[in-house]
Amino acid sequence: MNKTYFYLKGEELGEIIKKIRLSKEKEIILVFNEETKSLTNSDNLDILKDEIKKLDKKVYFSTDNENILRLLNVKGLDIFLTEFEEDKKPIVDIKPPYRKLKNLSQSTNLSKEEIHPTTEIHYSDSKKKNFISSLWLAFKIIFSFSFIFSLAFFIFIFVQSKSEITIETKKNNIPINEVITIDSNLDKPIDYDNKIIKGEQIKVSLVKTEIVKPTGKIFTEKPPLKVSFLNYLDYEIPLVAGTRVSYGSNVFRIQKRIVIPPKVGENPGMINVEALPDIINDDNLNINQDTNLKIPALENKKFESGYWTDFIKVKAAENYNLSPIKMESELVTSEDITNAKLNLEKSLKEALKTEISIKYPNSFYPSDPFLAKVNIINISHKVGEKTDNLSITGEGILETIIVSKKDIEDLIKNSINKDILNNKDNLFVEKLNLQEPELIDFDLNKKMILSIKGEAILGPNLNEELIKKELVGKKLDEVKQYFSNIKGVDTIRIKIVPPWKNSMPTKLERININIK
Repeated sequence: MNKTYFYLKGEELGEIIKKIRLSKEKEIILVFNEETKSLTNSDNLDILKDEIKKLDKKVYFSTDNENILRLLNVKGLDIFLTEFEEDKKPIVDIKPPYRKLKNLSQSTNLSKEEIHPTTEIHYSDSKKKNFISSLWLAFKIIFSFSFIFSLAFFIFIFVQSKSEITIETKKNNIPINEVITIDSNLDKPIDYDNKIIKGEQIKVSLVKTEIVKPTGKIFTEKPPLKVSFLNYLDYEIPLVAGTRVSYGSNVFRIQKRIVIPPKVGENPGMINVEALPDIINDDNLNINQDTNLKIPALENKKFESGYWTDFIKVKAAENYNLSPIKMESELVTSEDITNAKLNLEKSLKEALKTEISIKYPNSFYPSDPFLAKVNIINISHKVGEKTDNLSITGEGILETIIVSKKDIEDLIKNSINKDILNNKDNLFVEKLNLQEPELIDFDLNKKMILSIKGEAILGPNLNEELIKKELVGKKLDEVKQYFSNIKGVDTIRIKIVPPWKNSMPTKLERININIK
């Protein structure tokens, strides 16, 4: 059965599975190294194992990395050469040269009888000695070939030796406490010497409405009046909560904001709503259904099409009788308005922060709440008014300066790297963990000063190719001494094949560096 070899160079798991699926061969050998990260992951190997089982193919894995081999063994995957190692033993098959029968008869004193393939051949004693000498010569030739082959094999192994060095590093954590300036007028992205970064001025605004339940209570025995508002215009008309409706000297108020729909054809737009008694001067008040009522706020008010009262009308939706009933209503207090304002201010400031984080996800900005301004646009009710819901609408405005997170990290890394160079430490910044910047000073038109705190994680600056060049042909003691002089290296493990060698290979490609 033919085998197909796939030489992998960092492919993802999906690409590898696709190669196996598309292959027409039933036996496949995946040749790879640790650069193919997808085959060094335990979960990926489980997925690949299940996929191989579904495809009903025989897949072998070939790699020089011992850690990956151990992981493959744990997962129960087939490793190339383990099943066929007996087939891989070299075979030396030496055949003696072919000698024609007539030459053999000339070199031995055979009878003159005709020689047939089944005829016995008798040698004299001298000829027997020559035969034994020939056998001994053949033996020496075979032995020589075997010796030369064995010697060549061991020389090949010796010359083709390889090594793997596993380096385990230790991390150095250093605190970060920097004061940097963000200047929107800077003429370059970063001034490393003076720790100044160019910023961008922005302005964000939002409008929100906060609704709260009034806490005041009032009890009444006067029933509400059900009214119908009519709109004879081609567009909708809104009316605020608290709009008055009157019948004679008696006044009612609607308790919520309403929108009267526009007319449809000749039919006016209509909405029904309840109005609570506000000023009742007639203790025996009776209002019949469809009785026309007034809207005091619109009386004698003109607009481009005429008087409002010609187009916006109100009438009783049902018969009304001022019979005594017991009714509880919510009353707006000063504390209700104050609490609603505070809730609105808090929610607006949080919403502004969220808006900036969405618009500028890769930027830092000061989160000081005093930078945001909140203006109250509308309060639906006054203190003492009856309503189920009190609403307050406001606008939040935040003007600030933002700065790129990458620019801040670059400036801090530059500062740390200067200290590393001054101390002659062969380290580099692996990672920065920065906290939210703290605002020290702020001038909207010019600049702001930020305090940046956090920690930097440093590791040894290991260049694999440079290490290989330094270690080629070196003795083990020299290798250990080399790494003992590198700051940040915790432990090293050296594996050399063949194991009796005490020095590194003389070729760069035979040295493998694994940094953890």
